[in-house]
Amino acid sequence: MLVLIYFTPNEVGTYTGELMLKSNGGDLTIPLSGTVVEGTGIDKITNAHLNIYPNPTEGHLYVDTKTGNIQSIQVYNRQGDLLLEQKINTSNQALDLSKWGSGLYFVSVQTDEGVEIHKIILQ
Repeated sequence: MLVLIYFTPNEVGTYTGELMLKSNGGDLTIPLSGTVVEGTGIDKITNAHLNIYPNPTEGHLYVDTKTGNIQSIQVYNRQGDLLLEQKINTSNQALDLSKWGSGLYFVSVQTDEGVEIHKIILQ
């Protein structure tokens, strides 16, 4: 038997829940979790003063903002797995992505002005 479960997230983040199956033979609870990195229908706040470079990168990535501070940086792979999370309070930050394989990654940056998500190509 195939059971499909759909939900519509209203913001980027990690969602958790449970699926409970009840039967005469007993109950079964299955934990569910997923991370929304970027998708259609999700409002993204754009920060015109945020720079993430170079893109594509060979491993070293730089993030800076000319207004306010960066509060946190998160890096996700294509599957939505959180690979790196840094809580900071500065206007610039260097990231070393060289230990990961080449491919597409998503960098989520929380600033004083909101959240911006960038697609990054690691060569």
